[in-house]
Amino acid sequence: MNFTAFIFRCALFAALCILPAQAYETTIHAEYKPGANGQQNIDFTDITECRGYWCIHWGRDKILQLNTFIDRTVRRSANPREQVYLRFPGSRNVTVQQENGSSANLTFTLTDIGGIYRRNSNNQPHLFQLSEDLNFPDSSSSCRRSAFNAVTGVTDTAFLWSINAAAQQSGGQCTRALRSQYSGSYGITQRHLIFKYRLNTPDPLKMDNGIYRGKLVFSVGPNGDFDFGDGSYDENEVVINFELSVGHQSLFRFPAGSEQAVLQPAAGWTQYLTTGRVPDRVYQDIPFRLWNSVPIAVYLHCEYQSGSDCALKNTRQNHLVPVKSSLSLPRQLAQQNGAAVNRIQLRQGQANQLLFKANSTVLNGAGELHFEVQQTALTEMLSSYRGDLYKGDVTLVIESQLPD
Repeated sequence: MNFTAFIFRCALFAALCILPAQAYETTIHAEYKPGANGQQNIDFTDITECRGYWCIHWGRDKILQLNTFIDRTVRRSANPREQVYLRFPGSRNVTVQQENGSSANLTFTLTDIGGIYRRNSNNQPHLFQLSEDLNFPDSSSSCRRSAFNAVTGVTDTAFLWSINAAAQQSGGQCTRALRSQYSGSYGITQRHLIFKYRLNTPDPLKMDNGIYRGKLVFSVGPNGDFDFGDGSYDENEVVINFELSVGHQSLFRFPAGSEQAVLQPAAGWTQYLTTGRVPDRVYQDIPFRLWNSVPIAVYLHCEYQSGSDCALKNTRQNHLVPVKSSLSLPRQLAQQNGAAVNRIQLRQGQANQLLFKANSTVLNGAGELHFEVQQTALTEMLSSYRGDLYKGDVTLVIESQLPD
C-alpha cells in the first residue's frame, strides 16, 4: 500500500480570513505504466523490440526473429515436408507470476509465420527461385499472403505468411511447392524463424506493481508443435518468455503556495463590513492535478478536531470551530456505488476513510480540495471573537489500494 499525505494550513481572520538447454528462445516484454509513454487506455503496451536486419527491413512492430539452424534438403515431392513446410501451434494460455506469488493469465496467439533461409551453395538457386512464388502459400495451406513481400538477397530469402483465423486458434500447417523445372535436391538452411503474434493481456488494474514472468515451451521437430519439414534440427524446443511490468501511479500535484489556505467569503469581506450581514460561509477551493490508475482510500489527520471534522483554533483563546473538508475527483474515479466524487465530505482518521474505485486511468486529471467554515460557526466567531485569528493544520491522506 502506498501512502501519500498533504498538509494544508488553514487560517481565518474573523473579520478578514533461467532457460532450458537446447532451445530456440526469445522474450516478449509488455508494460503498464500510465503516463510514462502517453498510455491512456487500461491495457498493457507491448514494448518488445525486433532486432536484426530483417526486422529493420520490414520496419514493423511485433515481428520476432529467432535464431535457428535447421539443415534441410528440399525437392519437388508429393510429401509436403520435403518442400517449404511450416507447422505451428494454436493459441496458448500462459500464467505469469510475480515474486510475491500473485499471478495473472494471458493468451499468446501466432498471427503470421515465416522464415529466413540460406542456400547452401552459390551454384544452386535460392529458395525464392525454387518455389512457385513465396508471396503465396499453397491454396490448401492454413495461411494466406500477408502484407509483407518476400525478400531475396544474394544468399538469403525471407518471407512471412498470415495465418488464417481458425488456424490461429487451433494450429495448422502452411506449405509451398517447388517449381516443376527444379527436379533435383537442394540444400538449404533455415537460419531464422520469423513470426508475428497477438497478446490478450490481463487487466492491470487487478494486478500488483512489479514484474510478472512466465513462459511457453513448444516442441520442435517432426510432428512437434513447430515442424519445419524434414531436416537436421540443432534444438528441440522453442521457448517464449513473457515479462509483464506493472507500474501503477498515484500522483497528486498541488500548485505552489496551496499549502496555505485563507478562507474568506466569495466576494470578500466588503459586504459584511458595510452591512454587518454574516456571510453564508467562508471557504477556499484548492485545485490540483492527478495521475492515477488504482483505487484509493482518502481520510484526514487533524491538528485540531471537532467531532469527525477537523477544526480551526482561536490563537488567543481555546475556541474551536469546525472546518468542513471535501473532495472532488475526475470521472475516472468513482464512489463504490458508481456515483461521481463531487464535494464528498472527508473525515478524520483511517476508520472514516472513503474508498474510491478506479474505472480507468487518470492522466493529468483535474480535482479540487474544498475547505469551508459555515454560517453558524461564523456568527459565533464574529459576535464573540471578532478580530481574532483561527488556524489549524489539515493533513490529506491518500492510500493507493493495490490488489491483494
